[in-house]
Amino acid sequence: MKLREHPKMRWQGQPIWPPMFGGNYSGLERFPQDEQGILRDVIVSPSYVATESLTLVTEFEGHTFSAELFFDDLRFLNTIYPSVRACIGQPVHCVGDVEVEFES
Repeated sequence: MKLREHPKMRWQGQPIWPPMFGGNYSGLERFPQDEQGILRDVIVSPSYVATESLTLVTEFEGHTFSAELFFDDLRFLNTIYPSVRACIGQPVHCVGDVEVEFES
C-alpha cells in the first residue's frame, strides 16, 4: 500500500498526508502545496506535542520549508523512516508513493 493511502498515516485520528509545509515567510515566496518540492532531509526528533515526530525538509522554488508529522502509532514512524529517508533528493510525491507493509 502506498504511504499516502496507509491508514496509519494519522495523528489524533486525522490524516497527516499530504504534509503541510511551513517556514520563514518574507511575503515573496509561495509555500509548497500538497506534494510539491524536493525532499532534502528527514529527521526523527523529540516533540513537545508527541513523543517523536518525523520532520520533512523540502526545497521549493529556491526556499527551504519543513513539515512535522505526528503519528498515533510511533511503531509506524520507526518502520517507515528508512524508506522515507531513501527518498532524499527526490520529489516529495515520491515519499507518498513509497510502498509500506505494516500490520497493527
